[in-house]
Amino acid sequence: MAGMPSKYAFAAGDRRKKETVFQQVQALFHRADRRLQHFTDGELDLPTLTFMALLLVGFYQISKRNFTAPAWYTAFWYALNIFLKAKE
Repeated sequence: MAGMPSKYAFAAGDRRKKETVFQQVQALFHRADRRLQHFTDGELDLPTLTFMALLLVGFYQISKRNFTAPAWYTAFWYALNIFLKAKE
């Protein structure tokens, strides 16, 4: 069919670079951090809140005499920390 664009043809404006999964997840955390800072008038950010929550959970685990392997949230924290620092 003459005059009809091919489904594989790209217009000049369609060649934008897509965001990677890393960039999408990073943007999600940056938005959450900005919202938290706005909500607390700059008193608290996401890394500080996460640190404080993990510290409290750690103290709770110790108070229950739970000295076993790291819990799931610890593994998630390390994974997130590595993920966020991977592209600094």
